[in-house]
Amino acid sequence: MSLLLLLAAFSVHAAPVPLADPAPDAREGPQAIRVAPLLVLGPLPDLGTVGFFGEPLQGREAGAREAREAALFQVPSAFGVALPGEVALALPPGWDVCFRDTDLALPVRARVTQALQEDEAVEDALRSAAARSPGEVVLFRWMADVSALALNGVTVPASTTRAGDRLVFVDASTDPVLVSATLGVALVASDGEIRVLHSDRYEAVLSSVSGPRAVGRSLARHLVADVATRLAREDSMAGGAGYSERP
Repeated sequence: MSLLLLLAAFSVHAAPVPLADPAPDAREGPQAIRVAPLLVLGPLPDLGTVGFFGEPLQGREAGAREAREAALFQVPSAFGVALPGEVALALPPGWDVCFRDTDLALPVRARVTQALQEDEAVEDALRSAAARSPGEVVLFRWMADVSALALNGVTVPASTTRAGDRLVFVDASTDPVLVSATLGVALVASDGEIRVLHSDRYEAVLSSVSGPRAVGRSLARHLVADVATRLAREDSMAGGAGYSERP
């Protein structure tokens, strides 16, 4: 199955229109998408150890904060693991796709990382990396500018506050943390064709009832939903590369 057919299926599935049967070559076997290592650009933040009134956390509250710190460091890998699955779920039935990990040589990884950090020559770096990877298509993933706000430190205990698009109950037992990060994804063909290049800011709430796996999955799902919606909306994607970063 060609990259064009794969992305056509992705975009059609995102729109509420009937989907035709897969192309004949889609039935010949699974399309292998090579998955490059997740790039985490920059350090993760410190949550701090004080409460709403500036008091040092102690006892159970201190333990909950330590647990949240440990969970926060698992969010990047959880997002990286979840993203290929969310991409697969966005494809319509009948499209046979498998994901296989691939590594990037250290100089290649360094070039892509530097390009993303400096926001310069990103497309050239991705094309070069894809050309050096096995397979027809490479999926790139990255996470940058991670911030984490312990809501116990800014909200009166035992109250409800709005975190992003949801209401969250804030108390010592759940110790919710609003995690926000710039997430990026790219699908690049080995011949240099960039079919998806998207980056935006996303957030989710990490707590005792919503651990790192749930947060990683939520972040990945929102990222893929945005890409699918954009592909369905922009016919120009069929004829060239596109990069989206909302202000």
